[in-house]
Amino acid sequence: RGLHLVYELPEDTFEQHLSGMQGFDCRPQLRSEVLGHDLDLTELRARLQTLPSVKRYLTENMIQSDASLYENEPFRAFKSLNSDAAIEFRATDETLFTVPLEFERSRKSPSRMRKKLLDYYLNYDGKAVLYVCKTPQIQRELVEAERSLGKELAPKMYNAPRVEVLKPEQKVTFRRGAK
Repeated sequence: RGLHLVYELPEDTFEQHLSGMQGFDCRPQLRSEVLGHDLDLTELRARLQTLPSVKRYLTENMIQSDASLYENEPFRAFKSLNSDAAIEFRATDETLFTVPLEFERSRKSPSRMRKKLLDYYLNYDGKAVLYVCKTPQIQRELVEAERSLGKELAPKMYNAPRVEVLKPEQKVTFRRGAK
């Protein structure tokens, strides 16, 4: 898998940096709550940023701490939904669109998974949410959770297995339903 370097600023150094940021609205992120999840997201970010259609990738910390993003509608939703990331794509017709990205590293209870999906349906107007799933079982559970929400909702969850996203080929495909 290669070597991963992790840097950490001492809290007093970080506070000194923040003192020079007066006038900026930001929320400092001093540590990760789930290190493995964040390291996986770092790998996903590095891979997705190599795709020609990806114009911008924003991490959860960027979404949560950059006040200027709050002026844009999708980012208000991403912030309240605690999206793992947001990706801005350029479509083949040159249209730009931004979608949230979620990474599911571990299994969740069906009720917790349904709640997360329902939150997206209720609080995000967009047509797509991208999910990267660590295992095929998580993919199946995601699809089942979306189906359990009812047929009256237009499906908007697209998923891809983590191993497929990380392959160095040029194309990454997110699908509705499990493979």
